[in-house]
Amino acid sequence: SLVPEQQNEQQIIVTPNDLIEYGGLLAELVGRFNGLYTFKTLTKEDLRRILVGSQDSPLLNKINIYSEEFGAQVIYTDDYIDAIVEEAFAKKVGGRSLKAAILKSFKKADRAMLHECALHPDRKKVLKLTGETVVDNRKFTI
Repeated sequence: SLVPEQQNEQQIIVTPNDLIEYGGLLAELVGRFNGLYTFKTLTKEDLRRILVGSQDSPLLNKINIYSEEFGAQVIYTDDYIDAIVEEAFAKKVGGRSLKAAILKSFKKADRAMLHECALHPDRKKVLKLTGETVVDNRKFTI
């Protein structure tokens, strides 16, 4: 692993030499970097905040799509949020894993909602998602 020059709770500094010696990168490549930036690993609380407290939340975006395209309301339980956060955290790739987990959980519901809209265009539609939906994307209620 890379050995930082100095470290505190807020910042880890990695030097170009660290990338060459410990990261195994060629000096010619490292010399082309304009700057080096390090990021801390997101916690479960960070992921939850992105999911439910951000204007750019992938869940909010999906809910808006359901509202606009299907005229449907999306209801989710706390255990749905917990399960999405757990799945995203386990992947250890940051906030983008939230979108992947959400898209996976909506996969079967998307098809079912299209079918429901075709069969009953005037019926009010409500999609309910639970923690079970994340584990098995066939477990949802319309």
